[in-house]
Amino acid sequence: MSSPEIQSDAQFYNLIYQITGTPRDKENTERRRSRRHPFLCKQRIAPWPESGKLSQADFIEVRCHDLNQAGFSFLLPARPQFTSLVAALTSATEEIYIIAKITRCAEVLVYPSGRVEPAEGRSSHVSYREPGGGIAERMFQLGCRFTGRIARPD
Repeated sequence: MSSPEIQSDAQFYNLIYQITGTPRDKENTERRRSRRHPFLCKQRIAPWPESGKLSQADFIEVRCHDLNQAGFSFLLPARPQFTSLVAALTSATEEIYIIAKITRCAEVLVYPSGRVEPAEGRSSHVSYREPGGGIAERMFQLGCRFTGRIARPD
């Protein structure tokens, strides 16, 4: 009989595999321990309270950017006031709640096409456009490292 933690690990890795698909060839290998995969979808997050108690009402929807076995990144319109969070990661068949620590926060330009590029060195008084004419929106891209799992909050 398997313990709940081992079963949770198996569910987590199964969910990541479902989202990222099959492994790609090694030509485009990154220096990271695990390859990042595009994760262009909406998921839900909530700041992780010190009490450890949260409810479904605490979650907000965010636009995700990429995902790997160690963490994920997402976009927010403003710099967050928290350093840890719970992500409700959902696939077509299941939902898993993961605790994550924010390891990186960078201002970016997000274009209507979905393209994201660093805003560093770019004037905040100028509107940046894509070749097709879409205007970029300034946002913050947060990189997070998974640190644990929890049961579904009430």
